[in-house]
Amino acid sequence: MQERQPPNILTVLMVLMALLAMASGCSRTAPARFYLLSELPAAEPKAPAVGSGPCLTLGIGPVEMPDYLDRPHIVTQVSPNELQLGDFDQWAEPLGKTVMRTLAENLASLVCVEEVILYPSESPRADFQVAVTVMRFHGRPDGEVVLSAQWQVTQDDGVKVVARKRTTIREPLDGDGYPALVAAQSKALARLSREIAGALSIAPTERNPHPEQVELETGNHW
Repeated sequence: MQERQPPNILTVLMVLMALLAMASGCSRTAPARFYLLSELPAAEPKAPAVGSGPCLTLGIGPVEMPDYLDRPHIVTQVSPNELQLGDFDQWAEPLGKTVMRTLAENLASLVCVEEVILYPSESPRADFQVAVTVMRFHGRPDGEVVLSAQWQVTQDDGVKVVARKRTTIREPLDGDGYPALVAAQSKALARLSREIAGALSIAPTERNPHPEQVELETGNHW
């Protein structure tokens, strides 16, 4: 009867490496996908009143977000009391920052803006300051996005309130998945931007004390 030979060291190492490779492959997860809100197309017409007068210095912010949205993951609602986080679908920057930056870009497309100052800033006083408090901004199980926000436009370092309103916008999704969700959120923010631009277009400034009046969409005040 032959004696059993001990296993070759090289063979043992190769088997261990193969097992490690298999374990690594099994533990691999899907790559994360990162999203930003998109601004209005460049061809969007400017509000006639402000666009025909002197251009503005516009301050944007603060933009306040609820805690449930203050996270990298994209949030969707799956039932009246349950939210779902996108493990692999995330914002490329904090949602409050992308909302503020996109709002600034939208307003610069809608009104004649000489300079945009993002909050916080120590720059000289702006002609108008736009502040937004977001209450809801997520996808819903009925296939739409809801954006609920309180916003105000002020002058004189926030002392004089020019406009103040609470707005709720519902935007249907044009497709499935997170790309369609983020696209719908971009459209909802664009609609809010147009509403704020309407308030700016009827607000007088020292450089343009009698702007042409345009109709401002009515809504719930707060």
